[in-house]
Amino acid sequence: MTGETVTWHHRTDTGKRDRYNKPILEDADDDLDGVLVAPNLGDEVTGTAEDTANTRITLYLPTPIGVAAADEITVRGIRYRVLGNEADWSAGLSGWNPGAVVQLSRSESVSA
Repeated sequence: MTGETVTWHHRTDTGKRDRYNKPILEDADDDLDGVLVAPNLGDEVTGTAEDTANTRITLYLPTPIGVAAADEITVRGIRYRVLGNEADWSAGLSGWNPGAVVQLSRSESVSA
């Protein structure tokens, strides 16, 4: 399998510091190749004011890259938010190390 290309939206350190000696960050968009996309079941949450559809998918990355909970990823033209930090997916009992797992979510209002 060759996987797909997705776009990782994140903040990266510029190497500069502000007047409080904190790192200055900038937005970055990086394409990630060889990503496997697996659908999860969506949950429909019904509220008194609106109905919301929540779609979740799981990405399997060829190598850990540092995806964080504050990041977003565009898959097949749709932008998702990251649910927690990426998880290193290694077997532990052998040298097999397939990469990292990232879970994504997107919520949208739906009409009845």
